[in-house]
This record gives sequence, C-alpha cells and structure tokens, in this order.
Amino acid sequence: MAAHDRLTLAASADADDACPLLRSAHLPALFTDERGVVLRASAAANKLLGDVRNAPGQTVSTLLPFVTPPGAGEVQYWQGSVALHDAPPLHLDVTGTPLSCRPAGGHLYILHDTSPFAEIDRIKEQFLFNVAHELRGPLAVLDNALEILGDSYAELSAVEMRRLITSARHTAARLRALMDDLLSAGAIQAGRFVVRARPETVQRLIDEGLAAAAATIEARQQAVEQQIADGLPLVRADVPAIARVFANLLSNAAKYSPEGATVVVRAVAAGTFVRFSVEDTGPGIPVAQQEGLFDRFYRSRAGNEPPGIGLGLAIARGVVEAHGGTIDVERDRPQGACVWFTLPLA
Repeated sequence: MAAHDRLTLAASADADDACPLLRSAHLPALFTDERGVVLRASAAANKLLGDVRNAPGQTVSTLLPFVTPPGAGEVQYWQGSVALHDAPPLHLDVTGTPLSCRPAGGHLYILHDTSPFAEIDRIKEQFLFNVAHELRGPLAVLDNALEILGDSYAELSAVEMRRLITSARHTAARLRALMDDLLSAGAIQAGRFVVRARPETVQRLIDEGLAAAAATIEARQQAVEQQIADGLPLVRADVPAIARVFANLLSNAAKYSPEGATVVVRAVAAGTFVRFSVEDTGPGIPVAQQEGLFDRFYRSRAGNEPPGIGLGLAIARGVVEAHGGTIDVERDRPQGACVWFTLPLA
C-alpha cells in the first residue's frame, strides 16, 4: 500500500477521535486532510450538501468551488454559492481553520447557510424596482399635465382645462394611495396599526369599496354584480380601512379578469360574523402560490402580471385581523380566484 494511502486511511480512522467537535457539531462542518480531501462531514453538512459519504475521496474544492485550502496557521473566510441538483443555488459563508489537534494536520470548514438572507436581499431589490416602476408612470402623467397647463394655459378651453385638472387629481390620488400603502404596511409590521370600528351596514362598506375601485373597473369596461343576503345585521368596521380592503380586492379582480367581464361581490351571514367575498373570472391562483399570498411584497401570478408592489393583500390581512376577522383565498377553484374575509357583528 502506498504511503499516502496509509496516511489517508489513518487520518480517516482517527478523525473522529482526534476531533470530537466534528462528531457533535450541529452546524454543517467538513474535515479534510492536508491535501483538502474530505474525510468526515457532520450530519448537518450531509443534509445541506447531500450525503458527502456517497462520493469518497472528493476534495473540498469539488464540493465548494469557491473555497481553497487555507494556509498553515491561517483562518480564512469565503462567500459563494453552490448549484445543487433540482434546487435553488445555495449561498454559503465558509470559515476554514487549520487543525492542530492531529499530528497529520488537516482543516476544518464550518458552513453557514445564508440563502434566506440572499432571498431577503432579492425581495428588497425587487420591491425597490416595483416601487420605482409604480411611481414613474403617475409622475410622468402629472408632469405632462403640468407642462401643458404651464405652456398653453391661455389657449385651453374650459373643457380641456377641466380634463387636465381631473387627470392630475387622479394621478395625485394614485400616488397618495401608494404612500398610504407603504405607511400602513410599516405600521402593521410594527404593531402600531389601530382601527376605529363602529357599527356599519354591509351595503355602505361595499359601496365605499366600489367607489374607491371604480376607476380601475371602468377602465376595463367591467361590471360588478352584488349578491348580498337579505337582512344582514350591522358589523363592526372602520369604514376607510375596510373600504381599502374592498378596493384592493376589487382592483385585483378587475386586473386579472378579461375586459368586459363581471366581478361578483357576495355578503352572507356566518355565525357571529358576516362573510364577504370578491370573485373574478381570471386565470386563478396556482395552489403552490396560495400560501404566501398575504405576505408582504409577494407577487403570486407570473406572466403578464399587472404592476404592483405586493403590499395590497398583506395590508388587507392586517386590517381584517385588526377587526378580529379572518381573510383567505378559496381553495381548489377550477377557474378564477375568490378572496374572502369576515367581520364580526356589531
């Protein structure tokens, strides 16, 4: 047997005895000989990278291409990603330490999975892009209206003046709604969101929501069908807050439904609550995407997706839960989407 093979066998045999830390480590850890050949892997490392024992004799640089053996007596750090089979890339911070616990030498590599933080960074970047995209359109419209007013004020008729001012006001309202969403999302996340609930009629809540979403629905030449059960009692609600919930659900339903389609609003008694729902005739929401639907910045429906920053449904959940109600999406629908929520009786 060659000398280096005997050395490798000896190192492999006494690795656990010489370095019991590896055997008991809860963190992903790799133990290599002085040449970088992996001799042992902790259970957490096997779980993270796949069973390292299935590929004996491989080097740390094979498992982690961005890592090189540290120099003698040096502690080194690396950051990089590893492409795993049928899985998203794995982002890692790696610390490499030369070991003095064995005469034969070797290195200990501690792995830290930073993939969740990388995903958070990706979501932040996407959020900033979406906010910039949402702001750019209204600002361009507002700037255009002001430019026309400034350059051609004396030449404009009363009808043209009214049309420009109306356009500017609608655009300012859209920007204000975006700012309100950002502030509300922050207040809900920080636990500072407060509702001022009073006894209100079901019809008033629906009417306020319809008024807030009217521009989106009219632009797509759609209709809203109301199916409200007879004799519904009053509910406890903060009218502006619940109107925003309805406006968000109705706007989403309008955006994802074909032009000229009908959006259905329902209200029925449900024990000590009233159950409201908004139903569209769009492509629906895949089951795999329904779990994160009410999370902040979550955008569920891919493809030709309408613009947005992914806050509307998260705010809706915060508002409804602050009222003591529940909000969710109806599961297992063959077509379209139906989002429902409940409010307690007054």
